[in-house]
Amino acid sequence: MDATQRRPVTHLVGRHSDCDIIVSDGTVSRFHAEITLSSDRAIFLSNRNSSGLWVARSGQWVVWDRPDYVEEQEYVLLGQYQTTISDLLRRAPPA
Repeated sequence: MDATQRRPVTHLVGRHSDCDIIVSDGTVSRFHAEITLSSDRAIFLSNRNSSGLWVARSGQWVVWDRPDYVEEQEYVLLGQYQTTISDLLRRAPPA
């Protein structure tokens, strides 16, 4: 692996204190989703949760029911909590 490549880093997102990125909102599940960073892209992975996960695409909220790439500036909806990928990543512990 050369110096420009990073190993994938996964951050668990949710209300639970064991999560890497804690979101204190009652509509967010304890273990709501995962963000996996690979090179310069983020992969948002939805866990099984009852609150839902959506990504804003072309002005519409899209149900996020499969792992796929998202950009840091994209808006996400965790339950009813709206934020961006970059805001969530700012809360992540240092790699």
